[in-house]
Amino acid sequence: MWQEQGFAGQTPEVVGVREEYQLEKIAALKPDLIIASYSGMTQEQYDQVSRIAPTVAQPKGFEDYTASWQVMTREITKAVGREKQGDELVAATEKKIADAKAAHPDWAQQTAVAVSYDTPNYFAFAGGDIKADLLAQLGFRAPEAITRAAAGTSEAQLSPEQAGEFDVDKLLVLAPTEAAKAEIEARPEFSRLTAVQQGRVLWMLSSERTEPLPAALSYGSVLSLPYALDKLVPELEALPAAQG
Repeated sequence: MWQEQGFAGQTPEVVGVREEYQLEKIAALKPDLIIASYSGMTQEQYDQVSRIAPTVAQPKGFEDYTASWQVMTREITKAVGREKQGDELVAATEKKIADAKAAHPDWAQQTAVAVSYDTPNYFAFAGGDIKADLLAQLGFRAPEAITRAAAGTSEAQLSPEQAGEFDVDKLLVLAPTEAAKAEIEARPEFSRLTAVQQGRVLWMLSSERTEPLPAALSYGSVLSLPYALDKLVPELEALPAAQG
């Protein structure tokens, strides 16, 4: 969606899922460079993969899957000799975020959080996760209880009894399918939330192919974020203000 032209009509080949590297398939592609900057690559995996081609692993100083898109962009563009272009892309994307924040000063007075559900618990995303970081960059405040529960990680696990902790001004809920959405909506602790009762919930279904906002946010790249902002900002604007 956000980089179709870059593929020049070719279809990318999937050769692994998350940390499962299919080394033979990777080698068969004869890559000139391997990018794993947003990953949980271990030293052993790095040693294996880097024998195939030079490899850019997750940046030092970051936990797995928490490196900022700015850092990753600069590391990748440095690896391909396009540092100036990387700086320009970062600056343009940061400006787009800053412009959206400036256009909505009221967001600084509101709380927002993104959550998912996996029986029987909820998972609220915190600092270090691209969704939580982007909401903060747009001006929203994270619930203090979520920040405490995350304890320095990018995710807070909450039991159904703790669901009230994410009763915020703007609630983003990630679900894979319509069936999963219906399951969450049927949960009594979820339906009792004021945000739910007042219609202040933005649903993001990861299986929705025609509007892949969740994928654009999850990729969290300098290329996908501008696309995500174009879709996310109007959705946030459309949510009603908190009443009472």
